[in-house]
Amino acid sequence: MDLDVKDTLAIIGSVTGLISICGAVCLKWLELKNKAVELKEEKKHQITKEMYQKLFSQKIELYIELQSIVNDFYLGLKTIRNKSYDFDETHGYMMYETSGNEIIETLCNSLEKKLENNRFIISESLYEQYQKIIIPFKNLQNEINNSKEVHDDTNYSSFYSEESYRFHKNNKKEISTLLTLIQNEIIELKSGIGFN
Repeated sequence: MDLDVKDTLAIIGSVTGLISICGAVCLKWLELKNKAVELKEEKKHQITKEMYQKLFSQKIELYIELQSIVNDFYLGLKTIRNKSYDFDETHGYMMYETSGNEIIETLCNSLEKKLENNRFIISESLYEQYQKIIIPFKNLQNEINNSKEVHDDTNYSSFYSEESYRFHKNNKKEISTLLTLIQNEIIELKSGIGFN
């Protein structure tokens, strides 16, 4: 009988060891399975290297275009009050004068096209600053368009000039801040890729 107890104890010891080994293997398997699920979840939120390169290329192209818009704006400021002439068969020679209103309007329209379509790749601070300008600009455009129905051509032209001037005067600081922010982000982007 002693032998049976010894055999039983040996079997129990072996089974206990086998159970602990199976338990350890199962725990390790569950741990690895959880890590695989976590990695799979992480990869869902990560972008591929190719996607990152594509977005980065788009960002560089956008900032090159924004630099061009800023340059055109500053060049346009130098042409305010410049006169140009054109010949019209009905009216003969006509003189045109560049106004600051046209330059501001061109700036806002150009920025709207570029920034609204590329919101994903611009900084949040740039978008917020842009909103400080574009919302009043859109309100002005609506006001001016609505006034076309009320005013004749002469009064409309005067109204347009006054309202555009008021917009520029009221938003000069915000426009300057936006242009500076664009310049700073271009500098940051250039230094990030080694083009100091």
